[in-house]
Amino acid sequence: MFLTRKCFHLYRDLTRYLASSLNVPAMIPADESASALLWVKTLINWPSLTHNLISGPGQFYTMQDVEERVLLELKKLKEPVSGAPLLFLEASIDVRNLGEGVIHMVIVSRNPYSASMVSLAEAAKSIALKCEGVKRVLVEVRNHVMADYINMRLNL
Repeated sequence: MFLTRKCFHLYRDLTRYLASSLNVPAMIPADESASALLWVKTLINWPSLTHNLISGPGQFYTMQDVEERVLLELKKLKEPVSGAPLLFLEASIDVRNLGEGVIHMVIVSRNPYSASMVSLAEAAKSIALKCEGVKRVLVEVRNHVMADYINMRLNL
């Protein structure tokens, strides 16, 4: 009973999210057991449910694929001593796909006086530009004393 209820809530939330992003009405079943079956069908058909495609010459990506690809590449930049992802130790990063190969990356510094934020932001931009499907990267640094300087330097 608990698992069925959990599946119902997950399916309901996923249906609302997809319906709002695709601008269609959400059809949520009232019965929890019926929604468990629909949840499984949704997971199986997930690639066909994402209609926000970015078209390129002979290739296409979903909006989420490009964002995930950029984040995975950023995680490869490791801190030499501990081996932890360096950018995620120093800042929290949010990547948004604006379409047509343009990425908006928001980097929120955990330490407003970090001396390495300029080089980390430059590294993040160059790593994101190397990802497949990315043509331009807009970087926005927040919560840092040199945020205005970094933003002007990287986005001009």
